[in-house]
Amino acid sequence: MGMPIPDLKMQDVGGAKLPYLHYEGGPSPIIFVHATGFLPWLWHPIVNEFVPQNSVWAPFICDYRECNAQAGGLSWETISRDLFTFCSKLKIESPLIVGHSMGATVSTIAVANYGIKARGLILIEPIFCRKISTRWKWTSKSIPWPLNQLKEPTIGMTKMRPGLI
Repeated sequence: MGMPIPDLKMQDVGGAKLPYLHYEGGPSPIIFVHATGFLPWLWHPIVNEFVPQNSVWAPFICDYRECNAQAGGLSWETISRDLFTFCSKLKIESPLIVGHSMGATVSTIAVANYGIKARGLILIEPIFCRKISTRWKWTSKSIPWPLNQLKEPTIGMTKMRPGLI
């Protein structure tokens, strides 16, 4: 049956409170970042496999910050910065970050642009466009193959490295 679902907690990320689930566990932190329109509770059956050996956080990236939906909504840049602030304020160091779709993309931006020192990224169906950030300059040398061959955004490229968990 697994462990109970934890209560939703809140973390100030500078001008907004980011809700999240926290599963107490061992010293190796894992952050699960959901896709657009998904919920952190969807990670619960997966998290059950990693706790109590690891401590797990799953932020709820939906409606946590004021934004104008007509002007594009909440930007990935803002979410990425908030993810960095979330990790900083909770003192989450060297996390393994697991992200799905938008969650994979904002995790990548948070590592590349804001300096989250992740011990690894597991990216499930990331959305990589030519320009996902105003500060990250895309060149054929900065994008690993086969992404540097792409002309359009892509999904479904996943790679896992043994020993990250």
